[in-house]
Amino acid sequence: MKRGFTLIQLLVVIGYMILLLALLSAAVDKIIYEADLTVCSIRLKGITSGTQLYAVAHNRRYPIPLAGQRYSNPTWVGGQAVPPLVSS
Repeated sequence: MKRGFTLIQLLVVIGYMILLLALLSAAVDKIIYEADLTVCSIRLKGITSGTQLYAVAHNRRYPIPLAGQRYSNPTWVGGQAVPPLVSS
């Protein structure tokens, strides 16, 4: 008598493996998406903090854009006063 797996048993095991890989793939995609959101949030916080620190160090005014750049709000470009970071 031969010992080994039947074709049905082998196909069932392969099916389970495919199902587990599909579930794992969905979980990994969600983890990667959440990591990307975290990186974007950290970068945005850094840009905001840098702008605020610049404004505090330069008479509470925003940085002026580079030459040739245009913005829709000219008062922002002109260096409108920035509210203080910490209220006194």
